[in-house]
Amino acid sequence: MASEKKNRIGVKGLETIFGDGINDLITNIENSPEVQQSLAQEVPINKIIANPHQPRKHFNTQELEELSQSIKLHGLIQPIIVSKISNSNFYQLIAGERRKKAAEMIGLKTIKAVTIDATDQQMMEFALIENIQRVDLNAFEEAQAYKTLIDKMKWTHEELAKKINKSRPHITNTLRILDLPAEVLKMVKDNKLTMGHVRPLLQLTPNSNLIVALAHRAFKEKWSVRKVEDMVRVQQLLGTKKSPNIKDSDIYLIELENSLSKKLSAKVKIKNQKLIISYLNDKDLNRLLELLKLID
Repeated sequence: MASEKKNRIGVKGLETIFGDGINDLITNIENSPEVQQSLAQEVPINKIIANPHQPRKHFNTQELEELSQSIKLHGLIQPIIVSKISNSNFYQLIAGERRKKAAEMIGLKTIKAVTIDATDQQMMEFALIENIQRVDLNAFEEAQAYKTLIDKMKWTHEELAKKINKSRPHITNTLRILDLPAEVLKMVKDNKLTMGHVRPLLQLTPNSNLIVALAHRAFKEKWSVRKVEDMVRVQQLLGTKKSPNIKDSDIYLIELENSLSKKLSAKVKIKNQKLIISYLNDKDLNRLLELLKLID
């Protein structure tokens, strides 16, 4: 017990060494071989309980396999971080779930861990920030993690941005995807669509049916992000009540209308094999005729 206590240090003590903030603390522990060597100890894997605040629910099987083989060949380079649960012989995992899972895959019974004393709130901050910065969360998981931090920590978008070294607009725009219909969010969660694909769909809010229809087309027809943006722009021009079954020819004609309208500074409509140019008055008509070289 005395040895175990000696290898534990409170968050306040570590912050004195490394500076302010949980994020700085976890980064410095994992980047400091000296600290790892002095504080790390072998902990039974079956005594480590998963962190309930872990935002990542899906792990890439191939990446876990590669990590497990690396651990098998070279050992665990970076210890995981845990906190001792009071009045028990169990530990709460704070950071390093991928490493723990990889170690389990090759049958390890113990794993190197740095044990710290941390409150539930500090453990949540540890887990969420560590995952946001170190793992490729999909857009849905990233947005959920941001929302949890903001709700639990009572942080503003600006405060969260500073904590994780992101821009405030990035935080705000990422959180906006949570306003999408549940069916579309599930597609993001299942990695069928990316943040780039679904962000333009937000412009069609609150037409949920149209958003869902376009999302399914984007996945089924393997649209690029640019194609989604084009389709959304066309829908806005046609009116969001129109059918989402737009053809590429429709996109071309609408983009041509926009291009001609800008060049002529006039409203242009292409319909039924006709090019219609609207003008305001006789003076405007003469201006257009001159532009089109129809009069001297």
